[in-house]
Formats: sequence, structure tokens, C-alpha cells
Amino acid sequence: MDEKSIKMEMPEISVVRKEGAQMVPITGVFGTLSPDGGQVTFFHDTVIPTVLPKGGMMPGTIERTIVLETHMSPQTFVSIAHWMMRKAEELEQFMEDQKKDTIESMTEE
Repeated sequence: MDEKSIKMEMPEISVVRKEGAQMVPITGVFGTLSPDGGQVTFFHDTVIPTVLPKGGMMPGTIERTIVLETHMSPQTFVSIAHWMMRKAEELEQFMEDQKKDTIESMTEE
């Protein structure tokens, strides 16, 4: 069998969770993309309240904690961006369908 007749297929992917791998909440992201590479930084914001003299509270400052900084090729950055947009579109469609189903069930009663 020559190389031309071999069908190129995606290899099987095995997902392994490394011991000690962390799961962390994030509230935002920032980054850059250039022909040299992509950088994405994930962060978590915490509101630190100010205590008023009579015991009340109000938002004081926001503590922004960098959770993870990633560096990748421009191609990987774009691939991840497209994947995230597809997931966002799927969620929006699901939520729209749920809204329609709820409205239809309310009008049938």
C-alpha cells in the first residue's frame, strides 16, 4: 500500500487529568494576538467591601487575581476562538429554544 492510498484519519484522543490539576473560577480574560503568538490571561475578581462607620458596607475595591496566563501559536488562538464561538452560538440557540418552549407551554393552558 503506497502513501497516496492511505486515508489520513484523526488519531484517537485520550484525555487524562493530571493529578493535582486545578479547577478555578474565573470572571474575566484579557490577552493579545499577533503574528508571533497569542497570549490569554484568565483572572478572578473579588469585591473587597468598605465598612462604613455605622456598620453598613459598600463596594470598596476590586482585587483582580491572575489565575492563569497562557501562551500559544496564532493558529491555536484562532482555533480556540472559533471553538468558543461555536459553543456560545449553541448555548444561545438552546436558550432561545427553551424560551420558545416555555412561551408555547404557557399559551396552551
